[in-house]
Amino acid sequence: MRHLFRRHSLFNEFIIIFTLIMILPTAIIASISYSYSVKQIKSQVSGYLTQIVKNTNNELDNLIHDYDFFSRRLSSSKEVMDFLNLPADDYFNAYLFQIWIERNFAKDLLLQKEIVNSFSIVSDNGAEYFSKDIPDRASFAMLKEALPPNGDILAFAYRSPATNAFVVNIGRRIFSDRFYDQTMGTFTIDINKNKLNELWEDVDLKGGYIFIADGNHTIVYHHDSSKIGTSISDFLDVDFTANQNHNFTVNMDNQSFFVAFHTSAYTNWTMFAVIPMENLKQPVDNQLNYVIISTIIVLFFTSIFAYIFILSIIKPVKKLKKMMAEVGQGNWIKVNAPFPNNELGSLMGGFNFMVDKISILVSQVYESELMVKDAELARKTAQLQALQLQINPHFLYNTLGAINAYLLTNQTAPVQKMIDSLGSMLRYAIQNPFEPVRIADEVKHLRNYLVIQKRRQVSMPKIYWDIEPYAEHPILRLVFQPIVENIFQHGFPDGVEAHHAIWIHAAVQKDKLIITIKDNGIGFKITDEDSESVTYTSDMLNKSNFSGVGIINVHNRLQLAYGPDYGLEIFSKKDYGTTVKLMIPHVEQESSVPIQHGRS
Repeated sequence: MRHLFRRHSLFNEFIIIFTLIMILPTAIIASISYSYSVKQIKSQVSGYLTQIVKNTNNELDNLIHDYDFFSRRLSSSKEVMDFLNLPADDYFNAYLFQIWIERNFAKDLLLQKEIVNSFSIVSDNGAEYFSKDIPDRASFAMLKEALPPNGDILAFAYRSPATNAFVVNIGRRIFSDRFYDQTMGTFTIDINKNKLNELWEDVDLKGGYIFIADGNHTIVYHHDSSKIGTSISDFLDVDFTANQNHNFTVNMDNQSFFVAFHTSAYTNWTMFAVIPMENLKQPVDNQLNYVIISTIIVLFFTSIFAYIFILSIIKPVKKLKKMMAEVGQGNWIKVNAPFPNNELGSLMGGFNFMVDKISILVSQVYESELMVKDAELARKTAQLQALQLQINPHFLYNTLGAINAYLLTNQTAPVQKMIDSLGSMLRYAIQNPFEPVRIADEVKHLRNYLVIQKRRQVSMPKIYWDIEPYAEHPILRLVFQPIVENIFQHGFPDGVEAHHAIWIHAAVQKDKLIITIKDNGIGFKITDEDSESVTYTSDMLNKSNFSGVGIINVHNRLQLAYGPDYGLEIFSKKDYGTTVKLMIPHVEQESSVPIQHGRS
């Protein structure tokens, strides 16, 4: 969340927060209310629909019970018993029975009900009465075979072998009035299955429908006639027999349905009421649409007021932000009045007060820093000059002694050269320490030193120069001579021998010009007996107690002038000599010496 807000402006953050505070809770509450309402309606409809199915199924049971009672009363009459005792070829008495039954029962009771197609009484002797056309014998034989032997009524659904039509019958066996264990015939009623819906035509099924299945789970009635005679499992993949709530939800044809059912203990038929779930949720959906429309209207006006409120905050904040950016650029600009009469106004007034105070403090700090920088520059200049003027007094003493010796022997020519060289060295040493010099000037100064050394030494080492390509390169003055002087003092302590030599080489590595001064003298004295060489990096020279005053002098001046990345590095190996690397910034030869005044 913090990362999300970090990417947006304050205005966008307010919008996001407003959305989270207003819309998100509304959506959550609406979602919870919708789910709860659907659940409540489903619960209410569940009880309502289950009771409707039960009541409707009871009505069907009562209807069949009435037929059961009627069939018992009819079959126990003297006229029916006489008819059942007739031989099959007694057509006259069979005709009289037909007149009697149609006059007393058929029109007045059975045929007035549209749910009944026809009824029949058939004796075991072969006498037959059919209220309408005679059915196919195969279907009648199938029904007779299915009737219970104890005389109970049976509601039986089957497919006619002759017509392949699905038939629903109610029937029972008729027993003798004298011999109770002797059957005399059968009584059947053919049910008009398409008229069964008259039992529940006044029931509000909310766009649903009812279908009926017999004890074998074969559909007896369905508004879709193509499903009559099929098994429930063909389109209802639910084991409802173990369901004690008498209702469940099922998906059929990519649609969700709520189903309530009730099984008759009398007929063993199961009645199902099926209602699409979307019809159950329709009242809730209508209410939800109303709530959504109302919420959108409320949010619209609320958003307008929120937008005005947010702008009243954002505008002063943006103004303050702009002034802060100006202050960040060093422009001490204050926020113009008028200020809002709230906390933002107090903040803007405090910002103006802060700008006044900071501008005063910055001026004071700037003046103080100028004073400190001037003092630091003066201190470093004095330090550099002091380092530069540390010319070895022994060198001067020995030089003057050599001049005196030449004078005592009246050798004026060597004296003249030594005095000229010493004068040039002194003039070179006392000039401005920050004035750029060329490497060629340093070489000239070193040559003056070598002229003096040549008059003092019995012999001189060979000098190999490889520095000419960088003769015009700028450099700090007085850096070559102290290093070479250190070679004469410590590299050749017993005097210069014939094999002694000094190499002076310059090369560029990346952004540095590295001048290497190497000798083949005896090297440094190494205190560690297990080591034959020693290395001093630039950092080690800053931290160690290096004994060479001239070397440390040059290193310190280089770092004062150019910075801590430059200076000297030394490698010495016993009896093989010493190598000193002098590192300065490499610049184009037209540029001036990049001495950084005031850097430590």
